[in-house]
Amino acid sequence: MTDVTVDTIFEALETAGHVRYGTEAISELEHALQIADLADEMSGDPELIAGALLHDIGRVAVRQEDVSDTLVPDHMGKTNDGAKGHDTVGADLLAEIFPDRVLAGIRLHVAAKRYLCTVEPEYRDRISDGSELTLKMQGGLMDDGELEAFRAMPYADDAVQIRRWDDLAKVPGKPSRPLEHWRPLLESLMR
Repeated sequence: MTDVTVDTIFEALETAGHVRYGTEAISELEHALQIADLADEMSGDPELIAGALLHDIGRVAVRQEDVSDTLVPDHMGKTNDGAKGHDTVGADLLAEIFPDRVLAGIRLHVAAKRYLCTVEPEYRDRISDGSELTLKMQGGLMDDGELEAFRAMPYADDAVQIRRWDDLAKVPGKPSRPLEHWRPLLESLMR
């Protein structure tokens, strides 16, 4: 995706309606819509909602052979040297058009999973098999230095909240508002 607009973001997400979300029994689009609904219901905060909706944009809007933690079968474990995680490529893709807080929700949601799995062993016991697989691909548990660095990052608490919603947004057949519902919110946040 070269010229990033709400239209191109929505095209990528709509295409993701036909792509399975990793090993889960829902599509990438269903996951994005479910987490946006949860963020809206539980916070009502526009930047958190946008970060939640777009947190996995790196799974659908870039070539997956360039992503280090992809779950696309043809590319899983076959990344190029220097490939970045879907969190980083997603935030980089949107860096010019969204505020830092939205980007942090995207960029830090993987670190938030690693953080929660490290500090809350019972949290790790509840993550899905797909999340457990990607946890290994994304660096596993954090060491003390990584924990300290994560806690010091701006918007780390937001990323932890997005990660908690992420786990709840994997329900097959759950009704969600359509993608177009979120257009005015995204447009209001764009730079």
